Amino acid sequence: KTKPTMPSKQQNKNLFDKQKAECFAKIDLSRKGSIDEPIEDIIKTFNSHNNYFSLSSCSGRIVVLREGGSANQTDQDPPNKNPATSDQATIVKSGCDWIHVAHDKADPNQVAKIILESEQKSGCIVIKFEPLVLHIQSRDLDSAKLIHTVAVESGFRNSGITVGRAGKTVIAVRSTHGLEVPISDELGN
Repeated sequence: KTKPTMPSKQQNKNLFDKQKAECFAKIDLSRKGSIDEPIEDIIKTFNSHNNYFSLSSCSGRIVVLREGGSANQTDQDPPNKNPATSDQATIVKSGCDWIHVAHDKADPNQVAKIILESEQKSGCIVIKFEPLVLHIQSRDLDSAKLIHTVAVESGFRNSGITVGRAGKTVIAVRSTHGLEVPISDELGN
């Protein structure tokens, strides 16, 4: 058996340039269809740099959901009439009814109103905060290490680097700072 070898620097450079061009030629497949406004500038900075481009991102979000919904329905964020605010319609994701989703600051009074107006049924209502997540492809490992170091030193301690067999190098910028708080009992009271 022959062991696979890592690509040469020139092959890796050509692969990176090809993948970056292909990524920019594709349409945005996210449900929202655009970059979250709070992180547009940082994504544009990465995408305009010679050594990086964004694969996926989320500026962070506030989610209110009711556990115990039907897992047979859609597995996507609720559609937003306005990307800065969430639609008030309930949608099911992974067995949960999503009551509210916002990628911007949430008005506590508005969120409380949405919760009180949501359909009354059983299942614990939970408020979640999910922090920023970035997936950035880099030209090489040295470029990846630079972003990884900055991310970890900035408090994103759950960040990491993945190197694929073909030399694809991806940095995941992630934090451990999430929050999940139940605000009702199992009956939805």
